[in-house]
Amino acid sequence: MFDKNYYCLVAGLREYSLDADTKGFNARAIIEEILEGVSARDARCVRLLYGYYDCENLVNFRKGRTAHNPLGNLSREEIALNPVLTSFE
Repeated sequence: MFDKNYYCLVAGLREYSLDADTKGFNARAIIEEILEGVSARDARCVRLLYGYYDCENLVNFRKGRTAHNPLGNLSREEIALNPVLTSFE
């Protein structure tokens, strides 16, 4: 990842103030912005970092919970429509 000079990518990101009153902070938009600036191989690696949320969302779906974390790579609909993800016995 470092052979692509990605420090420029990070330096080019907008500055965010992460306090309780921050309005308009959209983590998903930041992820999309990062994915646009990296190679396809590195984009796969970035998506792997958010696989935890896919696991969390899959567990919630299987237990019939409505909670869904938008930081996951898969939408609730994608999970529901994929028989491989929903047919565990």
